[in-house]
Amino acid sequence: MLFRKVKVLVGAGIGQFRRSISFDRLQNSSTKPWRDSGSAIIVAPMNNNPPYSLGYLMIERSKGSGVAPGCVVFPGGVVSPVDFSPRWTNLYRDANIDLGSFQFFDKNAHTPEIYSREGTDAFPYPSSVVFRLAAIRETFEEVGILICRKTDRASNLCDYDYDYEQLSDRKVVQAWQTKIRKSPEEFINLCVELKCVPDLNALSDWSEWLTPTSLKPKARFDTIFYMLILPKMPRVAYDTHEVASAQWASSASLLKDHLEGKIKLMPPQLYELSRMLNLKSIPEFEERVLRRQKLGIERFFPIVEQALDGILFLLPGDDRYSKEPDVLTFSKPQKLDQTFEQLQSSGQKFHRAQLTKDGAYTTVINVERFGHAY
Repeated sequence: MLFRKVKVLVGAGIGQFRRSISFDRLQNSSTKPWRDSGSAIIVAPMNNNPPYSLGYLMIERSKGSGVAPGCVVFPGGVVSPVDFSPRWTNLYRDANIDLGSFQFFDKNAHTPEIYSREGTDAFPYPSSVVFRLAAIRETFEEVGILICRKTDRASNLCDYDYDYEQLSDRKVVQAWQTKIRKSPEEFINLCVELKCVPDLNALSDWSEWLTPTSLKPKARFDTIFYMLILPKMPRVAYDTHEVASAQWASSASLLKDHLEGKIKLMPPQLYELSRMLNLKSIPEFEERVLRRQKLGIERFFPIVEQALDGILFLLPGDDRYSKEPDVLTFSKPQKLDQTFEQLQSSGQKFHRAQLTKDGAYTTVINVERFGHAY
């Protein structure tokens, strides 16, 4: 059994589909009480000599951000109608790529629930394409990294070539970021001008997180997290309208800064960075990515309970986790008359996170789910 303790601040938060349906309905809170989003976990060596120190690109959202203001998160954002635009079909066709040909999981892998989202007649492609387009668009808008491939070599296996000479001027990048923030359709115009297409194969499915029902719909997101593994750190030019700062940092240093109150991490970031402590090299990440491609991933929807000594977050595989959790109905955390220790003594399989009243965060896990690292 693995016990990992990270102290967090109290109050940091609790954190193929072709039927005709409009995007408005796809994202409408009347059909589901959350918004869909895509996020990129970008990892790269922070030094050139072994043993390499792996860094993660993190952004601090501005105080005026409508989502997680002041929190340190992975780049990403909500799906937009532009991610379903038929213009993408034409752009990829010009690069001799059929958007319907992409397969990101092996045949028998468990497909994450977020990919059951319905598409449109105008853009009848798997949701795995749509969410990748969203994550790539949002990553450029927030940190200026263009995860695209030139159309004359777009069919090649992904390798690192994301430094575009046309974007070497930070002012040019920021001008495009402003355009895209005001009108996401401008991201397609950027790709047309640079003669490139989003590099969908560069993003590997890593995890899916659905916000608990203890938060109101406007604060709930169903997010697919992708892993982008790079051989070196690319240039970063963050959008000052949405992002207060950006940094490359190790998982250990980020967790330490959170422990000391220097930054505030959201629950998915806390969990993901904690388990990444076990991955020390790029080959280890690549092995985990291949394992996910073979086995698939599942949705992490935390069930929140209030024990005598703090808040308990239950995840799939835990003895206390519901076989059919209600992901739709707003509900306050159930109050229990037992402590963490008492609850643990009565179980055998654990996949949970514990947040004590004094702010100590602990994961308790003795199950492996779809090849995930803990």
